[in-house]
Amino acid sequence: ENKALREAGDVVKEAILSEVPVRTGTLKASITRSNVKTKDGVKRVEIGPGKDGYYGAFLEFGTSKMSADPFMSRGYDKSKDSAESKIADEIKKGLGL
Repeated sequence: ENKALREAGDVVKEAILSEVPVRTGTLKASITRSNVKTKDGVKRVEIGPGKDGYYGAFLEFGTSKMSADPFMSRGYDKSKDSAESKIADEIKKGLGL
């Protein structure tokens, strides 16, 4: 299941990268996929900007002086079906089905 989560995370990351607004390229370069994390028995991966792209939250949600440009939401919505398929395929492959 770890491999399936990493593969699906890569699918979502690529979709988010295609939606990132680029001015200097710092935000796009800072988008990463974490390793598999477990909390309360639930495994997950996180995709998002690192420390250099801290201002991605301002773009995603907007500010009092700037309207939102939800690039991460668009990327996730665009890729969630293919990510689910990737998870199912990898689990089937791991089980030898």
